[in-house]
This record gives sequence, structure tokens and C-alpha cells, in this order.
Amino acid sequence: MKKRISFLLCLLLILTSCSGIGQVDYQEPEEEILAAAKELVPKSLILNDLFFGDGIPVLEGGVEIGVYREADASYLASIGFESVADILAYASGVYSTGCMEDVFTKRLGSVTDGSGILSHSVFYDETDEDGNFVRVMVSTAEKDFHADRTVYDDRFTIVSNRNGRAEVEVSVTVYGDGEGEVMTRTNRLILIKESAGWRLDTPTYMTYFNADVNQ
Repeated sequence: MKKRISFLLCLLLILTSCSGIGQVDYQEPEEEILAAAKELVPKSLILNDLFFGDGIPVLEGGVEIGVYREADASYLASIGFESVADILAYASGVYSTGCMEDVFTKRLGSVTDGSGILSHSVFYDETDEDGNFVRVMVSTAEKDFHADRTVYDDRFTIVSNRNGRAEVEVSVTVYGDGEGEVMTRTNRLILIKESAGWRLDTPTYMTYFNADVNQ
């Protein structure tokens, strides 16, 4: 009897370990993923321009601090922002936490080595001595990377859908600076479902000459 009980206990342990309790794969509703992609990708394009494209125009005759110039506040207002804090809040509703840390927040800090500054923060919020917002300052230093204009199709195809992580495929057209420099290709983007909802986990910016790599 004891041997039989021991055997049953061992069998139960084996079945439990193989069943992957808590590890069961699941899929999110496809219509939810497609709706998220259609919403998030267009929102990401303004961020591409601000962080990697032409950026924020400067105010003629505005404040100058080193390589930084005062931003054109009217332009920022026209696209719905007052400060860099506003831009980051918007970005956090588009991109995943990991993508924000790996891609966007890195653009907001100066990189230095023993010889001096290698790259500047693309822009920052200037504050007064009490920490109150004053104005946005924009770097005029030469950029180490410049993304080209991209136009995404609004028709997405789901490639994978597993455990809150989805991969979608979409056609995108990239425009270079030269006449006739137009490239259309298929791109794949990853979306992940965080506590606040779906977010892009892949940057959407591209360059004409390197359209298959997100730098």
C-alpha cells in the first residue's frame, strides 16, 4: 500500500512539472493587436521627427547657452507640447518601458569621454533655481544620426501572437534626401502588452540607405 501511494505521489509530481502550470501560452485578441498597431505607429512618427529627424526649430533671437538654442514654443504648442516632460509623457504612451530606456532617454543625456563631449542631449527643459519650467533648449550640434521621412501603410498583418507579445508586418515607404530616392519595403514591428496597455517595442524610424536596420 505504501509503495502504491509513493508511486502515485511521484506520478503526480511528474505530471505537475510537465504540465507547466503558470506557463500556459495564450493569445491576445487579434482585433486588439491590429487596433493598437494602427493607433501607435502614426503616433510614433512625430517622435521620430523630434528625436531623430529635423527636430524642434529654434526661436530666432532666442536664448543661447553653449550649443543650445531656445526652442520655438509656438511650434511645440502646434504639435501639442510645452516641455520635454510633455514629450516624454507622450512617448511613454507609445513605446514600451524597455524601448524608452534603450532608445529615447539615451538621446536626452550628453555622452562624454576623456577628450570631451561625444554627443549632446537633443533637447532639455531649462528650469529656474526653484525647479520651475522656463523653456525648452535645443542642441544645434551636429547629429550623429538622422532618420528620413517614413510613411507607413495602415494595413497590418499579425505574424506572431504569444503571451502578450505580438509581431506585425506592414509596408513602409522611406524617402531619402535625393531626387527619386524612394524605397518601399516590408517592416516588422513588435508590440508588447504592458499594465497600461499595448506599446511598441520596436522603433519605427528608418533611413533610406539603411532601411532594414533600426539604429
